Amino acid sequence: MAVVFTKSNCRFCVAAKETLTLKQIPIYEIQMDVGSEAEREEIRELFKRTTNASTVPQIFIGHRFVGPNSALQELENFELNSDLHPVWGEACAIRVKHALKNVDF
Repeated sequence: MAVVFTKSNCRFCVAAKETLTLKQIPIYEIQMDVGSEAEREEIRELFKRTTNASTVPQIFIGHRFVGPNSALQELENFELNSDLHPVWGEACAIRVKHALKNVDF
């Protein structure tokens, strides 16, 4: 599985998703321009801390951090692994945390 962090109207994000689809690699997309400003900022900080990246797309295939679309296009063979990179779990936790702020139990 690939986890792809994207933004709307990003041609490099579209190209990366097309490449992964052609390679028949399942994609889980996390849109960086969706959610509250606090949530988006927390995910940006996660990127700085874990990948030193500030642009999209940022691509993870299995446990491997690939990088942006240009790095994906340079790969000839995709090494798939069922384990997911830890940043995926952290980003999902951020989304859930922010979603639950507005829920009354």
